[in-house]
Amino acid sequence: AISVSRPLDFESCKDYFLTVEATDGGTPPLSAVTMVNINLTDVNDNAPMFSRDAYSVSISEDANIGDTVVKVTAEDVDSQANGDILYSIVSGDRENQFFIEPITGQIKVNKQLDRETVRNVGRRHGDGYHDNRVTEK
Repeated sequence: AISVSRPLDFESCKDYFLTVEATDGGTPPLSAVTMVNINLTDVNDNAPMFSRDAYSVSISEDANIGDTVVKVTAEDVDSQANGDILYSIVSGDRENQFFIEPITGQIKVNKQLDRETVRNVGRRHGDGYHDNRVTEK
């Protein structure tokens, strides 16, 4: 049997190519060699990371609906679907004055803004909540 002696990490090494030898107990000993190819599959073991710790922007209260406020970006080093990022606003926008494009991370004006009602907006990405905020000043 082949067993694992330490944790495997897809991001470090995706494939292993082993040469295995079997030797009998005869005199003289006889042997055979075979190749074992091990292909790792990725698991979702890395959380997305934002390119910045925090985002802070200013936008005029007379901004047009659909104007881009800021684009947030995150990366996940996992492969395939495990590394796909989806963005969403999860708190701070009770009046739905902003929306975020789930794929691009662009936060846009969704309703006419009023300086007295705009607050901090938290957003969620991928598989974890991060308390980065967009603040209208």
